[in-house]
Amino acid sequence: TYKTGIESENYKSNPVPFDFHPKYTENYLTGARGKNAPKGKKLPLASFSADNFKYFLENLEEDRPFYFQAQTPDSHTTWNRPYFIREGEANWPYKKISKEQINKIPCWRKDLILNDGMKKTVADYYNAIQRVDWFVGRILALLEEYGHADNTLIIFSADHGPSHLVRGKMS
Repeated sequence: TYKTGIESENYKSNPVPFDFHPKYTENYLTGARGKNAPKGKKLPLASFSADNFKYFLENLEEDRPFYFQAQTPDSHTTWNRPYFIREGEANWPYKKISKEQINKIPCWRKDLILNDGMKKTVADYYNAIQRVDWFVGRILALLEEYGHADNTLIIFSADHGPSHLVRGKMS
């Protein structure tokens, strides 16, 4: 999809084309590509996305205004994907949430029966949100590192969330 929400076979025909449009499975900083990954290896998609932002900043012309949409697919189900962040990343891992730590969810009151399966689902979701937190922190750190933190408007939005839980985005 493009900035206007219109898909096209030739993105150059789009009225506002992207200058840089990597896929989640592409890492411009390291040259890694999903299609070249060893069979069965899962890709650290959030790390790839952060690396692509770093690559973008390293190649940005001085004093050039920019728009960059940094995205992570981590809050989409399934949420049990710790491999989305590359092992050894700074400030990672956060402390893992286990199903044993999920006792109640106050805002759901009695609408939700917390059996073991639901506790695991909620714990997986909380772990995914921690990965999103890491990702946002990494993007903010890169803005600071490359001198753009004080003159960049940052908008955080999400259309994801616990869509398959009681009182999720679809209920």
